[in-house]
Amino acid sequence: MPAEKLESLQKDIEVMETSHARDASRKDGVLQELLLDMEAAEEQFTIARRSHLRALDRLVDEQDGRLASLEEWFQTRLRELETVFTTEMRELAEHHERETLEIRHLQQVLEEQQAERRREAQDDYEQRRNALQSGAMERMHQLQNVMDGQIDVLSAQFDRAHSEYIRTSDARTKAYKDLKQKDAWHTRKVEELTVRATELKRAVQRYRVKLANTSRDEEARISSMERRKADMLRHYQRMKQATRLAHQRADLRLRALSSAASDAISTLARHGAQAERIISLVEQCRALESLAEKVDPFAAVGGPPGAAGRPGRADADAGGDGAPIKPLTLEGPAAESSRETSLDSEAAVHVAEELAGLSIRASEHHDTLERTTKAATARQSIARQQWAAAAEDAALGASLLEPPSGVGGDDWEPGLAMPQSESMPGVSVDGSAPLAYFPTVTDEAGRPVGGMDSMGNFHRKLNKATMERIALQAERDSVAAENERLRELLHRFLKGISVTEDTLAERNLLMVINDHELTDAASSSVKGGTSTPVAVDGTAHLRTSLKRR
Repeated sequence: MPAEKLESLQKDIEVMETSHARDASRKDGVLQELLLDMEAAEEQFTIARRSHLRALDRLVDEQDGRLASLEEWFQTRLRELETVFTTEMRELAEHHERETLEIRHLQQVLEEQQAERRREAQDDYEQRRNALQSGAMERMHQLQNVMDGQIDVLSAQFDRAHSEYIRTSDARTKAYKDLKQKDAWHTRKVEELTVRATELKRAVQRYRVKLANTSRDEEARISSMERRKADMLRHYQRMKQATRLAHQRADLRLRALSSAASDAISTLARHGAQAERIISLVEQCRALESLAEKVDPFAAVGGPPGAAGRPGRADADAGGDGAPIKPLTLEGPAAESSRETSLDSEAAVHVAEELAGLSIRASEHHDTLERTTKAATARQSIARQQWAAAAEDAALGASLLEPPSGVGGDDWEPGLAMPQSESMPGVSVDGSAPLAYFPTVTDEAGRPVGGMDSMGNFHRKLNKATMERIALQAERDSVAAENERLRELLHRFLKGISVTEDTLAERNLLMVINDHELTDAASSSVKGGTSTPVAVDGTAHLRTSLKRR
């Protein structure tokens, strides 16, 4: 019913719109004719205009009356429909309540019946179970009594038969056990004697072969040891002489290095005293400077302070009174110390050059690491600023993706200016004048971008900062590895030129046989059961000592 009424109302409204459009088109034609006749007669135009306005007023009044009557009729029908709907809704609710009560009552009755049936079935089950249990107990007691009687009879029969058997077979059983034990003892004795005889035969044969091999090996070993003894004596004499020469050379190098170190220490002490004296003189001169000298320390004495550029610079460069400046030369103890330091020994110079090279490389790596750390810190601060700016751009781009109130979906374009509308004055249609309270995101060229582009810029900046951090970490690892290598090289160098307790505690490397230690060769020959002659070789230690030098 309401749908049919609504359709009829819509049809009436369409008819009224058509008639209204027809009247409006007719009036537009009248207006066209009046405009054409306006140049012909102004009075006729005024009269026609007044009549037209009166006709429009009558038409408007008529339309207002018709709309008022239609509104009244619509409100009346609406109240009738609301009344009908309310009545039907109340009837449906009452009918639903009645049916609900009936169903609940029926459910309660069924539940009571089901509970009653369950109780009856439970009682019947308990009665039957008790009856069956009592019958089974009675039958079990009867069967137990019968079985007890049979067990007693059989037990008495077994006891009588067992006693009779023991009385008749006790003597024969005892004799059989004694004979069995004697047979087992004699069998074990025979087996032991047989095994012992076989082992004795094998041992005699093995000892005969071993005696022959031992005598032959001893003869070869004695001759080999005599030759080895002679070779070891010659090798010992050669190594002793080489060791004495190496110790002498090392002693000379150590003395030269000690003297050079003491000379360097005394020279540095003199240089430090001279530097302290120079610093004290500089402090005294600075305390005695006048105000003009503090302002321009290179100005000539009595020169004009207001001259262009730096006053007195030419005079200062010329030596003040026209005399050229003499170069700074070292005299006295400084010159003597410089001549003394130039007379160091060759060993001290070589060690100093190596240590200086290592210290220079370590300082260079330290400076490189500091510069890299500072640059990385600056890049990280810049990256944090860029990240904050990108986060603001991303938040602004996300806000630009939502259209403001009063703008439809077809008229909205994210990140660009809003179209012209009555609710947004001051905005052009082509987007050249965006609103002041609605900012836009722009790129480096000043062009507006959307939210996705701003997020892309943010991710690019974040990736750049991440890559720089990874590169910095790789540079730190490489510098640390280089420092570790230099430290290991310095440790090996110091270990090579010094004699420590660890070096003295190591095994003697002078005893070398075929590029292997004597203990290993001896142990391998003993384990193999043979004594092969080995030759003594002393070149390994010589090669090692030459490499260290």
